[in-house]
Amino acid sequence: MTDDSGHEELEALRKRIGAAERQARPSPKEKVIGGLVNAKSNVARAMRVGSDVIALIVGCGIFGWVADQYLDTTPWFLISLVVIGFVAGFVVVVKFFLRESRCRRQGPNPEYGSACDVSETADKDEQR
Repeated sequence: MTDDSGHEELEALRKRIGAAERQARPSPKEKVIGGLVNAKSNVARAMRVGSDVIALIVGCGIFGWVADQYLDTTPWFLISLVVIGFVAGFVVVVKFFLRESRCRRQGPNPEYGSACDVSETADKDEQR
């Protein structure tokens, strides 16, 4: 191995490292702003919470209606399970906003990655 071949290999390695760093950098649209990812991601999170709430209410309502049909208790299971769905949906919304406000106050947490991702933080919180 001569000095020239070692130098060429070193230069090739530097180029590969530079290319990998450029590829790993987030685009300007994905840069972390105030502990949160861009607004597009925030809208996606809010839509997820909204769809979770609707799914809870509708799912509980369907389950209550089916239970009422089989047990001939109309409308008690439907009413009670829809109320439970609303309460569970409210809990989901409160937990979402508490996580978001904590993330905004404390900034990105390296334990959760470069940005505050609700799904990642929920997984980490459940493990504690």
